[in-house]
Amino acid sequence: MKVLKNFAIILLSFSIAIPVFAEDKKGKIKFPSLNKSFVEVTGEFDGNRVRNDMENNGLIVSDFSGHSGMEWPKENHTYSVYASSIWFAGKVNGEIRTAAGDYSAEMMPGPWGSDPGAAAHKFYKVNKADLANPLSSDDFQNWPVELGAPWVDVDGDGVYSPLPIGPDHPEFVGDQVMWYVTNDGAPGTHGLFGTLPLGLEVQFTMFGFDRPDVFGDMMFFKGLAINKGGNTIEDMFIGLWSDPDLGDAGDDFVGCDTTLSLGFCWNDGVDSEYANYSGGTPALGYDFFQGPIVESAGDTALFMGQKKPGYKNLPMSSFVKYINPDPVYFDPNDAAEVYNYMLGLRADGTPFPDEVSGGSRFVHPGDPASDTGPTDTEYVDSDVHASSDRRFVMNAGPFTMAPGDSQEVVFGIMHAAAGSAKKSVTYLRQVDALAQLAYDIQFALPASPAAPTVTATTLPEEIIFTWDDASESYYIEDVIDKVPVASAFDTTFGTGYFSAGELAGLLDGYTVLDTSYANADSSVIYTVQYVAAIDTSFLGENTFFKFEGYNVYQLETTSGAGAKKLIATYDLKNGITEIYDNVFSASLGEVINIRTQFGSDSGIKRSLAVSKDALNDGIPLKTNREYYFAVTSYGYNPFGIPKTLESPLSIMALRPQYPEGVLTDSLTASGTVGTATHTSGASDGSVNATVVVSTAITGDDYVVTFSDTLPDGSKVINWSVTSGGTVVSPNNTIQGGLDFATAKPVGTGANPIIDGLL
Repeated sequence: MKVLKNFAIILLSFSIAIPVFAEDKKGKIKFPSLNKSFVEVTGEFDGNRVRNDMENNGLIVSDFSGHSGMEWPKENHTYSVYASSIWFAGKVNGEIRTAAGDYSAEMMPGPWGSDPGAAAHKFYKVNKADLANPLSSDDFQNWPVELGAPWVDVDGDGVYSPLPIGPDHPEFVGDQVMWYVTNDGAPGTHGLFGTLPLGLEVQFTMFGFDRPDVFGDMMFFKGLAINKGGNTIEDMFIGLWSDPDLGDAGDDFVGCDTTLSLGFCWNDGVDSEYANYSGGTPALGYDFFQGPIVESAGDTALFMGQKKPGYKNLPMSSFVKYINPDPVYFDPNDAAEVYNYMLGLRADGTPFPDEVSGGSRFVHPGDPASDTGPTDTEYVDSDVHASSDRRFVMNAGPFTMAPGDSQEVVFGIMHAAAGSAKKSVTYLRQVDALAQLAYDIQFALPASPAAPTVTATTLPEEIIFTWDDASESYYIEDVIDKVPVASAFDTTFGTGYFSAGELAGLLDGYTVLDTSYANADSSVIYTVQYVAAIDTSFLGENTFFKFEGYNVYQLETTSGAGAKKLIATYDLKNGITEIYDNVFSASLGEVINIRTQFGSDSGIKRSLAVSKDALNDGIPLKTNREYYFAVTSYGYNPFGIPKTLESPLSIMALRPQYPEGVLTDSLTASGTVGTATHTSGASDGSVNATVVVSTAITGDDYVVTFSDTLPDGSKVINWSVTSGGTVVSPNNTIQGGLDFATAKPVGTGANPIIDGLL
């Protein structure tokens, strides 16, 4: 936190303005910002496992709540970033000007020249789920396209006509999207570093993906800066400033990876606040996925989602740190010190020492996992300073903005936990590479399957779960992972004694060139040509993720942190059982091939009765004790990276007990089997009904009818269920066959559950 250096208490006749002072967790007095005259609008991102407080003035992480603004994992009460902001600095007629922020900001809500207090200049927030019920979201209906918010003009008429009346909708890059516009046009907001306005309007889009993989631990930002001040801005830089408090504020180090344009924060050993987190002490990263553009013959840049020949995107040009408190590495006090930091220099304009930067403008570019001490060339933070409260600024520039010019930057904040502090940095680099890949395809990530809709019924010593089959229609294109195509062959010749069966088992794609029977037992000698190595291009057709099965978990907490036990997997009968994939191992610090899904060709089942506590050695569930469960669906793509995508955890907190109003002595025990009476037609078949949810039984009579001819004329044995003359479940394929709607192999448990009966 930055301590305000100059402040005034104004006493007026008969009225006293008394600012409220608060002490933050860093042990320093936090003063209210006295250089602002506008009420800030705040917003909260909570679209995945990241929860983040922001302000619509360029503060991308805000401490307005009095504690760190970014929580990860969400609801775990552990925090990774105290405050963070985007910085702009450049020269107008040779004079340094800034539009920056730390714990206060030099920008204000709204577009250039507008009223910052206007109701329209707020945070807007929409979720992809709003597409199913667009009238439930005011922000969906009033998406500010006239201010620059991204949207999809489905009918091409240039007018935003939102669903459900019209066809249009906000552009969903991720599962949750937020947007606002800000500007630095008021001189009164520039008290932080005391310059005139740069003249910028900045449109911010924030988004994230609600996925169970590493993308669920990231938050992405797009910033479109437009020069509306009428001045040419020269030697300009864009910076990402961060006060990372990775758990405890006093045990942090920082560093960077120049090849990835990655800045990161890591811990000095085990962090006290993350000590009980199941993933161990994490690392935090910031990445410039897309920097500002400059002219460059022969190159091609990306700008606004389009390729721009003759330009290139600038990578990270410098990375600097400062320490709280420190007489040399200190917070900037004026525009000159800000600009020096953005140049990659110390606040006074001198270079960082070689033992810090290796003679570059990148502070601590080394690898903590490879560091052996101050005498090596890794140049890591721990070699020169004790851990403490750190800040860093990572920058991209220089470039020039003429009046009316625009620059777009895309960056992200990500988390990675691999057991220990240094291993987490190693893992962070791999996570960052995946994030960069997502950016390279403009975030066209294949969506995870939706979680099934689950109904839980509680009994005193048992919890019964049933769920719908909507997830089983999951089939989504993957434009990242292409079908591999062989592009070059290296053939090798070999000779051996093989039976035909042995040969087929040992060699794939072999060609028999010659045979002889020279050996005594008359077995065949094969001279074989086979492919020893293939150079493969991944430029084939797109691949697909398809529904494969369900998982049922018991968890330790409602947030998902802590222990998690897989208690059941129900998968399709299609020959795909256990799925192995390449996964980063926290204990080994490297990628290994392990089992990620535990299918067994069990057949699909959509119910489960749980009576034992899987997290406590299988003891019986206790009445009125709270337990946590989740049911997920997963898809499979044999060419995917990763090979499986699973729906996010939707965790239920449940207590074994009788539902209110249920007469316990009237219940039929779960698992009870009843046999139907054959009333008409010739058949040697039989129908049994199994009680799954005893509290859902109605006492109604049901008629089950079989047919071997469907409306389309096809011959498949199907059955339907009628109650009181009403068809309650039509066209069900006989158990063990193919599901009528999806043609997927199913199991006994895939039959529909009707009024608690299977």
